Amino acid sequence: MSLLPVYDKYAPYVWSAYGLTALILIGLALWLALEARRAARTLAELEAKQARKTSPASAAPGPSASAARLREAP
Repeated sequence: MSLLPVYDKYAPYVWSAYGLTALILIGLALWLALEARRAARTLAELEAKQARKTSPASAAPGPSASAARLREAP
């Protein structure tokens, strides 16, 4: 008993369909992997750009200049 079915005259069609399906699935997997890497790279660039735009003074909460003047007043 064979594990592979007998396709007789349809074998070329069936095996070529299997091959084409396998190639398409492999291509999609590669494409998804490349897109994920590109998206991760783009996200890292955007996060770095955002970090550069945000200054440490505006990011850290603290007393304003007017509050400091009020505390110094006699």
